[in-house]
Amino acid sequence: MIKSVTISPYNSNSHMGEKARSLVADISSCDGIVNTNCSIYKKEIAVQNIQENALDDIDACIQYVKYMNFVKSSYTNVGIFEPSLQGKTQEKNFLRLLDYVIVRSHKQRSLLPKCLQAKAFVARPNVAQVAKQSPIKKISKDTAFCVSALGKHTNLEIVLKAYLSSFTSKDNVILNVLSNSPEELAKFVTDIRNTLSIFGKIDLYPAIAIYGNVDVYQKSNCFIDVSMDYSISLHTMMSVSYANPLITCNHDGILEWLDQSACYIVDSRSGSRESNLIGNIPDEIHLSETMKRVVRDRTELNRKQSFMLDSGFKSFYYKKEKSVGDVICSLL
Repeated sequence: MIKSVTISPYNSNSHMGEKARSLVADISSCDGIVNTNCSIYKKEIAVQNIQENALDDIDACIQYVKYMNFVKSSYTNVGIFEPSLQGKTQEKNFLRLLDYVIVRSHKQRSLLPKCLQAKAFVARPNVAQVAKQSPIKKISKDTAFCVSALGKHTNLEIVLKAYLSSFTSKDNVILNVLSNSPEELAKFVTDIRNTLSIFGKIDLYPAIAIYGNVDVYQKSNCFIDVSMDYSISLHTMMSVSYANPLITCNHDGILEWLDQSACYIVDSRSGSRESNLIGNIPDEIHLSETMKRVVRDRTELNRKQSFMLDSGFKSFYYKKEKSVGDVICSLL
């Protein structure tokens, strides 16, 4: 039996905090590990059913923290880390402190410095729970796309341009956008419309709705993740758990875990935008064509929805094989 302590922001009300709670659920579900938890972050929310008792004779220190907070303890040090873009060099010295690095895709592993790849291992990205499924998604006449505006490298501008130039207000289509800054997002959308200048009146453009919570996943039936970085987005995994087919890039590591029969694949290239960091750049024309295909071919969309409702929605459920707990048990 492996005794571990996990350091993470599990009591943080943030994207990383939500991922941390899923990580803790993953590790706690592993029969070969007895785990306790510690947070080095300010407590923002109360979390139940997370073990915090002290353990004697610790074997491993599992660390899911920002890379500059990795430490070399007296135990076996396992870091959970997701390389996001090519060109970052400052992370290497902190990753050297770890005995093992667990990443979430083989693509992420390839982004690590070659001197670190030998101690890097791939584990399935995960969410702690899956949503109750609703077959109503299959009978809706409207196509409700969804995209997250949360994060630095979402390529949201490309998504908005593709959407606004592909449809009109007469089409049965809507783009739901997840955002925590609705006023800022509304201004950004207006700027994109003005740049495109396709129609003289705003009400001729296709509909866009802004959401601030998980209701957006239930009210959508196709999620768009063509983000620039290679990390596995929590919002993408959540949308999959609501049985939404996915539009994603052909270079995205998420395709290692999600059956391609649930996906629409958009051409992309490696490139940079507004920095020297290199990541995914989707082909805007192909993205536009793909969105039109989703709307026009309901048979294909229904087939992908059926797969998702049957089994695809469990793709990132933490009890799946190749979990973090499984990988740690194999290493120790």
